[in-house]
Amino acid sequence: EGPEIPPGRWSLAGTGTMDGIELKHLQGDVLGGQLIGRSDVQWAPELQWRFNAEGKALDPGGFWDGLPERLNFVLQGDGSFKDGHNVANVRLENLSGMLKELPITAQGSIGIDQQRISVSPLVVTAGTSHLVVSGELDEQWAMSWRMDSPDLQPLYLPLSGRLQSSGSISGPRSSPALSMVINGNELGYKDQQVESVSIKVN
Repeated sequence: EGPEIPPGRWSLAGTGTMDGIELKHLQGDVLGGQLIGRSDVQWAPELQWRFNAEGKALDPGGFWDGLPERLNFVLQGDGSFKDGHNVANVRLENLSGMLKELPITAQGSIGIDQQRISVSPLVVTAGTSHLVVSGELDEQWAMSWRMDSPDLQPLYLPLSGRLQSSGSISGPRSSPALSMVINGNELGYKDQQVESVSIKVN
């Protein structure tokens, strides 16, 4: 506990051997809610790991300014390292909460297989705004996104109007190419306003 660490009460139970350790139960009464998890790490005969974590009614925004409130989530992950081959997967099964009085949700997964990174897909919403990111990075880039925010003002008070964007990153890993389209209507910042904006990047 400290000025940057939220107070809480924690309990855990687990077992261990010369080959690994299993954390069967972890529970923290923290940030006004509960954090529950379990994990299993084996380092013999090869490194393997997995974990499950669940947050219930957490309020990080009450301790750190600008973070969500009433946060619930389920997070799972697993991985291994064998003969120099690294594999890992992390899955956000569901996240929900409130940010600046806006309902927020998120779900998606990220996988790593040696140098290959895949996103399939990551979906984030905040009020009526949403963002979707998917694709992979290997020897070649193959990533794309699309975003639609019908009303910017709830996201950031000085802003107004609608903003849409879509694009992709492709090409060799060392020299990717960006393709992007941005469209805006009745965009405003404080007392300044632009009727429409259209930007294309290739």
